[in-house]
Amino acid sequence: MIWFIKLLIVFLVWTFITYWLYRLAHVKNKFNILYRFHAAHHEVNYFKGGEKFGIAYLLFYFGDIRVTADVLLTITLPLIVLTIFYPSQGLVLLAFHYLHEVFLSERLLDHNPKINGRITNYFAWGRYHLEHHRNPKNNYSAFITVWDKVFKTQKLTKPDRCSPNAKPV
Repeated sequence: MIWFIKLLIVFLVWTFITYWLYRLAHVKNKFNILYRFHAAHHEVNYFKGGEKFGIAYLLFYFGDIRVTADVLLTITLPLIVLTIFYPSQGLVLLAFHYLHEVFLSERLLDHNPKINGRITNYFAWGRYHLEHHRNPKNNYSAFITVWDKVFKTQKLTKPDRCSPNAKPV
C-alpha cells in the first residue's frame, strides 16, 4: 500500500513538473530553448490526422529532432530525475511513459478527436489536448487535467467540436 501511495505521489510530482515545463515551452523568447523545440510539435496539423506511427518511434524518435528533444526535456528528463530518488516507482512510470509516447500518444489518445465527454475531465486526451492546439494558452496538462484546473488554464470546447475553428465554452 505504501509503495502504491509513493507511486501516486511520484506521478503527481512528475505531472506537476511536466505541466510547468510545458507551460514554459509556450513562452516565446529567443533564449527559451524549450519554446524552440516545442514549436515543432505545434507545426503538425493534428486536426488533419497528425503524425503516423513510424518504426523510429520504438527508438523514441518522433520524426523530427526538435519534437524528440521536446519530449525528452519536458517529460522524460524530469521522470529520470525522480527515478533517482524513487527507483521502483520511477521505473514503472518510465515504462508507462515509453508505452504511452510510442504506442498511444499520437492518434490513439492525445490527438484523437473522437475522444470527448467526461473522460476528458480527468485525462488530457482527445478534444482536451486538441483544444490546446487550437488555443496554446490553455490545457497545458499532460496525462491528467488536474494541474490545468488548479492553475486555471483549463478551457473546454463543446464535445462535438474538435476543429481549429471550435469555439471555447
